[in-house]
Amino acid sequence: FRRAAFLRRVFFSYQNDHIIEAPIKSLTSGRQQGVQPLDSYLFAEKPRVDLMHQAVVWFQACRRTGTAKTKGRSEVHFGNRKIRAQKGTGKARLGDRTSPLLKGGAHCHPKRPKDWSYPLPVQVQRIALRSALSVKQHVSKLEVISCLTLQTPDPFELEELCQTYIGYPGARNKVLVVDGGSYDEPYETLPLNTLYASRASGSVTVVSPEDLSVYEILRHETLILTTGAVKQLHLRFTPVKIDESPLWYQ
Repeated sequence: FRRAAFLRRVFFSYQNDHIIEAPIKSLTSGRQQGVQPLDSYLFAEKPRVDLMHQAVVWFQACRRTGTAKTKGRSEVHFGNRKIRAQKGTGKARLGDRTSPLLKGGAHCHPKRPKDWSYPLPVQVQRIALRSALSVKQHVSKLEVISCLTLQTPDPFELEELCQTYIGYPGARNKVLVVDGGSYDEPYETLPLNTLYASRASGSVTVVSPEDLSVYEILRHETLILTTGAVKQLHLRFTPVKIDESPLWYQ
């Protein structure tokens, strides 16, 4: 009964399966160069805000180094001599110099190095990523370009190409470019010029399709995909889509 209910739910979620046609624009001129089909499974999913929130919290938790550390009473460099007599001084009783009540003393509950990462179900990661892509498509903040080519690792060249989406100079975290090459020649590793320019730029961030995350999508205002990145995303999620669909729908 559980499997039948699951298949029925997935089947009805595919009733409105269609192809979205996104224009392929040029970064230099802004003119349309063609049309890129987008699968509704990736770019027309019903947004799950709760799962996107879980993905963002998980991503930030995994990025934490967890190296914070403070000293306890056994680690502070003081002796064990009692500061003053227990009675007869008219003052509060005190022990040694490592007391947390004194300046320079130890911490009652010292911080220790900790691994903050935790596992997140793969299905949650997939639905959250599809929801984030669908949100950008729904609010018309998703653009498709043929490819991204830089002659030098200068970040100003990268920002000049994306000046239409950056707006005013010096804006932070405005554009996220997912560079996967062209449709005919896709690649998984970013070129060195693109990588160095993205590191030095504060307005434009360039990532590969493998490194695309919900946190980066929601942190930036505009999402730009190359045709090679769209192709890799489709190839990445097509087996999942076929696996989730019922047998009578295949």
